[in-house]
Amino acid sequence: AKVVFDTKDVGTNKTVTASGVALIGEDAGNYVIDENSLKTTASILPKTLEVTASGVRKTYDKSATVDVEFDVNEDTYASVDNASTVYLTNGKGVAESVNVATSIKVGSITYDKAGSSAGNYVVVITNEDDVRVEIVKANPVVVPLSITEVYGPTKTLGQINLKNYATEDGYWEFIDTTIVP
Repeated sequence: AKVVFDTKDVGTNKTVTASGVALIGEDAGNYVIDENSLKTTASILPKTLEVTASGVRKTYDKSATVDVEFDVNEDTYASVDNASTVYLTNGKGVAESVNVATSIKVGSITYDKAGSSAGNYVVVITNEDDVRVEIVKANPVVVPLSITEVYGPTKTLGQINLKNYATEDGYWEFIDTTIVP
């Protein structure tokens, strides 16, 4: 006998049909198999996909949001059906600090699950309580916003306002504003 689900996908109350059923024994000729009795319902539960998460090193930007990457654990990967397609994309997390440091704890991890078989898998992040990220110093790009000049034997720059575009905070002033020609 062969038993087949209506689809391979996860679900409850799915139709299951048996075929190739035969009666055997002395009294087999006294019975008829009702085709409707060869149907029932059952559930297919999602398979667990175990992954390891890691924070992607980022440059300081005053934001606690960090990118997160995922690696499928080797044992889980070996048990995934070759016809299945599942992707984890847009991994994000929230760092406990926005300041420059190494090994900052990351929580509130989110992701999008996509692919033709995405609904057939439930994702478990095996190291969810120990995801870390490094935030490195920003290299500010400075450009003059305004220049005030007074002409004479030397050029005196009254003030040059510079904006730190990498962190978008603060204006800087030169201490020595005299330029000798």
